[in-house]
Amino acid sequence: MDSTNLSDSIKNLKIKEDKPKATYDKAALKERWKILGNDAEQISMIRKACMNTFARNDFMKTLQTIKANFVQRDYEGIFTESSNLEVYAAAYVPGRALCYYEIFSSRPSLLKLLMKRSQLYCIGSGSGSELVAIAAAMTRVPAERQKIKLVMQDIGEYESVLTSFEETIRERWSVTEDQLSCVKDVTGRFDYFYVCDE
Repeated sequence: MDSTNLSDSIKNLKIKEDKPKATYDKAALKERWKILGNDAEQISMIRKACMNTFARNDFMKTLQTIKANFVQRDYEGIFTESSNLEVYAAAYVPGRALCYYEIFSSRPSLLKLLMKRSQLYCIGSGSGSELVAIAAAMTRVPAERQKIKLVMQDIGEYESVLTSFEETIRERWSVTEDQLSCVKDVTGRFDYFYVCDE
């Protein structure tokens, strides 16, 4: 290659520019981290949203009925009977939410979804485990561009349960309605996430 061709090659050489990194308020992020601290078990504070349910006189009897229905594989008996829904949520949501939280907070690609406008479809999520887990994981990333829309679908009518969890989340974890909105729909049957990056 002669010097003229080399000179032309250098002129046509394009240098890939790095995209500027998104800026965020580091002090605000540190404050958000204090919400859960280093102990993810604090997710169990969501039990406070269920205190009225734990105080029900029939709580243990209803829980035993739910367990018996699981053995019989009578899922409709569990999830369509309105008297069971609050008890099911109080008994099972904290543990399941902790598992989902670990999934979201340990995978960078999922945390990135929680830093921008995203829509997540959570099928079979009426009891609120996904809502609690995603809200908790949202406290681990900067809030500046968060705009998450959760579509919660289930065959059970969990409206009062989800409303109670939402109120507790907003009060305790400072997650605003602009950052996280929750749409409830009574139609789904299966438990999985479908993520749509808007």
